[in-house]
Amino acid sequence: MTPKKKNTNALKHGLYSRHYTDEERKHLEQMPPLESEHEIHMLRSTIDRILSLIEQCEDEDRKLKLYSALFLGTQRLSNAMRTQTLLVGDNKELLTSFWEAVELFRREHKL
Repeated sequence: MTPKKKNTNALKHGLYSRHYTDEERKHLEQMPPLESEHEIHMLRSTIDRILSLIEQCEDEDRKLKLYSALFLGTQRLSNAMRTQTLLVGDNKELLTSFWEAVELFRREHKL
């Protein structure tokens, strides 16, 4: 059984639904369901939120946990992007933007 098009129940009632901001939910609702690109956008939103939390965090223990979550999130994003490339072919624009963001983060945090 194939899911209905534009079924956004997971965004409203799904496991992670309470963690999305209204802006993120609106953006995700515009994405076609069940595509790897959708997962990539969700991961990018989550990583963006983690980066914001790191910038605001003053507790070193919590900051270390956030950096750990950032590391895991970027690994998952890299895997999702690799899967997307294997499924639909080379997506140079997506991969380039990912590595540019990683490099910018490294420079900003002197890593």
